[in-house]
Amino acid sequence: MTVIALLDHCIQAAVGKSGKYPTVRGLYSVPCEEETWENTLADLFETKHLPKREVTLLLPRETVTTRFLTLPAMSSRAAAEAVEHEMEPGLLTDYLPLTTRGATRRYLAAGCKESVVGEYEGAFSRLGVKLSRISTPLESLLKILNAAEDLRGQSFLWLAADTGGVESLLVEEGQCVWRGRKALLSSAGTAEFQRELEETVQDVQRFHHRVEKVYYTGPSVQGLEVFPMVFQNLPDGKCFEEYYYVLGSLLQMRRNGP
Repeated sequence: MTVIALLDHCIQAAVGKSGKYPTVRGLYSVPCEEETWENTLADLFETKHLPKREVTLLLPRETVTTRFLTLPAMSSRAAAEAVEHEMEPGLLTDYLPLTTRGATRRYLAAGCKESVVGEYEGAFSRLGVKLSRISTPLESLLKILNAAEDLRGQSFLWLAADTGGVESLLVEEGQCVWRGRKALLSSAGTAEFQRELEETVQDVQRFHHRVEKVYYTGPSVQGLEVFPMVFQNLPDGKCFEEYYYVLGSLLQMRRNGP
């Protein structure tokens, strides 16, 4: 399968076989601006000979509304209807089942305007691609969290930095209870970048929770423990810290997720 992520200032792609233990054949990243993304995507498919079957798209995060919902345990069909009811009217909705505790289950719910989905489906159709699935960057992070066996049941803050900012996931006893995003103004590798990450941790401590443990994924920094590796045998020269969004989409959820 092929995973395409439309991220801030770049497009990333992963080619491989999905599963609890995915195999990854190729990882690609190309710079891109909003007004040229369709041409950049076409060049990526052509030059890297990306497979056009079983293609998953990770929508730009600003086009998607996400919420964590706790609902009574129910069938898949009933859950889909409940999620649609809980989200803003007029959105196409989907969900990812997360933890089950007693008679309740926690879900990640996502919604996007039908017109926006149609625009992206049309762009891919012009490339000869029929999307098999549409997802979100946040879902990828939750799948990675679910796959981190060494952290199961623990409490911590996970910072995931990318080209546009940093995602913060607060985890309590293995369950993601809050997430936030903050723009980063400094370049990776600078003292200012490090300071902004430290301020992000302080903000979470101040407004949400006392944080005793912090894990980090992204460009190299000092003083933050790296999030445990959940992928092995990546293509030569490629690293998890750069491609975690598209890699996470290849994972299948294991029982009782984050």
